Amino acid sequence: MNNYCEAGATVHGIRHAFRDRLRAVEAPVDLIDQLGGWSVKSVGMSYGDGYDMWTAHHHSSHICADMAPHFEIVLR
Repeated sequence: MNNYCEAGATVHGIRHAFRDRLRAVEAPVDLIDQLGGWSVKSVGMSYGDGYDMWTAHHHSSHICADMAPHFEIVLR
C-alpha cells in the first residue's frame, strides 16, 4: 500500500496520525489502543470486553473528516 502514499509518507504514518487525532478529541487511552490494535498497557486494561461500538463511534466520528485526506488515495 505504500505505493499509494504521497512521497515521504507511509501507511504506518496513518497509524500515528490516527492515534494523535484520537488523543486530540480526548478519547480514552484504552479505547485508542482498542481501535488501533495496539497492545494494552496494563493487566487491568485487558479485563472485560472493551468499548462497545457506539462509544467507539462517538470518539472516532470526531476525527473522520480530518482523516479523510489520508484515506482518499486508498479508497480510489
